[in-house]
Amino acid sequence: MTRRPMQPTPRAFVAVAALCGVLAQAAAATAPFTFAAPDFLAGTDVTRSLMGDTHAWVARDSTRHTRLMLTTMRAADIRARFGSLTDLQCVSLFLDELRATHQDFFVIAMNHPLRLGPAEFIHFRWTGDTPRATLTGVLSCGELAGYYYVVHFVDELKAATRSFPAIRAALKALQPETAGARP
Repeated sequence: MTRRPMQPTPRAFVAVAALCGVLAQAAAATAPFTFAAPDFLAGTDVTRSLMGDTHAWVARDSTRHTRLMLTTMRAADIRARFGSLTDLQCVSLFLDELRATHQDFFVIAMNHPLRLGPAEFIHFRWTGDTPRATLTGVLSCGELAGYYYVVHFVDELKAATRSFPAIRAALKALQPETAGARP
């Protein structure tokens, strides 16, 4: 059975945009985690975006579509300005963006959690078509050690059976730092 995630209100979009503008200004260049990506991924590119700091890894082979993104936002900043952001609301914001950029988009909530270091997060698996390929991805969001983490990894549908297990294993080994460890 497919459950459609809760749809955020326009007020939620405005609140997240305002929050992310504040976070982007206050974000430090260092990651609040230690992470070793699988060997087939190169990176890390760090971008201060509207959603916080995004750490991105892409396939070393430029013909592949594999990529992994970890976006971090300080949980204390979110609570101070907006009260709270549930994991489902957080994921829904990103699913809406994916839905807008892929044809024949399909998403399903997974029964088992995604492991990120010592934490377990809800997660969704999606598929969608682009002009160049049919892609599949995993999208998750949750709070860990004082930060919201948005985890998103993508690959071509056929290649995901090889890349996703290695990415999941690497994510299990992520070591978070506490929110106070970063200026």
